[in-house]
Amino acid sequence: MDASLRKAFGRLAEDIFACFLRADYENNLYLYEHRIHDSKSRCIALIHKRAKREDVSCALTLYNGLVDCGLLRWRIKDKSAFEVCRAEMAAINNSLVAILSSRAASGAGPSAFNMQVDALEALYQSVLQVTAKEPLPFLLFIYSLKALKENCLAIHCTASA
Repeated sequence: MDASLRKAFGRLAEDIFACFLRADYENNLYLYEHRIHDSKSRCIALIHKRAKREDVSCALTLYNGLVDCGLLRWRIKDKSAFEVCRAEMAAINNSLVAILSSRAASGAGPSAFNMQVDALEALYQSVLQVTAKEPLPFLLFIYSLKALKENCLAIHCTASA
């Protein structure tokens, strides 16, 4: 996967996680959704361009995983639930973007991402499962992150090779 596609995936991840991390998301819904739409369009255009000359199944799987993670913003009606897990979400965002844009040190990116996902799962088990009005979407999000981390590991290994 080349640098432009990695950069586009990193941007998509940043735009998706901005919806979870920024308090003004609901007040500026159009702005955030427009950014996500632009990022998704850019990713699809780059994937389509590469599909003519190479296998893009890994890129499509990664794209689908990111979009699946982004569904959390529609599944959670009470946005105050994001306040409880803001630090964990920010850490996941940072490590995911580092892996996707190949800024992580060799081996550090995937292990940091795994630790952050595990931290969110622990928070889910101890706090979110009890306090969130809608705990099931967080469980689905964690499942999506775990599937995504397998794809990111494959991406990270090919980037460092």
